Amino acid sequence: MSWTRPASEHVVAIAAPVVVVATLLVVWAVNVPGVARAQSLLKALVPQVQVSNGNGGYTTQSKTPAMELQDFKDALTPGPWPGTPLGHRK
Repeated sequence: MSWTRPASEHVVAIAAPVVVVATLLVVWAVNVPGVARAQSLLKALVPQVQVSNGNGGYTTQSKTPAMELQDFKDALTPGPWPGTPLGHRK
């Protein structure tokens, strides 16, 4: 059987990069939607927003209720991965 023989260096040189790239893509696809959703929700939960003061610095300002509502709507809309049910009840 070919499964019991060690793979040649040529096969390993081709298969290793393919496996690494596939692993990175899977890790990215599994983790990034959750991180993006969490960042959106954290932004919605923060009661203040930083605004530029015109001198190159920033000051904090309380959010209006309309701003807070819009932040929550943005956090709960489908993100860059449509069809991802993360954060949505079925």
